[in-house]
Amino acid sequence: MQMIYELILGGAGGSDTLFGLLNVDRDDDELPYINEVLAGVAKYADELDGAIKPLLVDWTIERLAKVDLSILRLSCYEILHCPDIPTEVSIDEAVKLAQEYSTHEAGVFINGILGSFVAK
Repeated sequence: MQMIYELILGGAGGSDTLFGLLNVDRDDDELPYINEVLAGVAKYADELDGAIKPLLVDWTIERLAKVDLSILRLSCYEILHCPDIPTEVSIDEAVKLAQEYSTHEAGVFINGILGSFVAK
């Protein structure tokens, strides 16, 4: 999520951030997942945003907190493109990320958006 956030803010999302700032070990078992999701979210950002926009009642994607947008893109990407990750797990992790990095209200908001996303 933090790498996606960096991309939204115009950063490169590169190895300096991954291994330096975030302290990910180069032998980390999660590295293939991180690389796949980061590349996938970058590639499909317009598709993901297009799926999210209609679910934002009385809100726009531009007004979303960038952390919340990062979390939504991550979870929507997993739901659409990572069949090995159960939808419920993706949503649960998104809510946890929102509560940790955004606000408690963001967790409720993201849960509602993702619930609508999978229902359509």
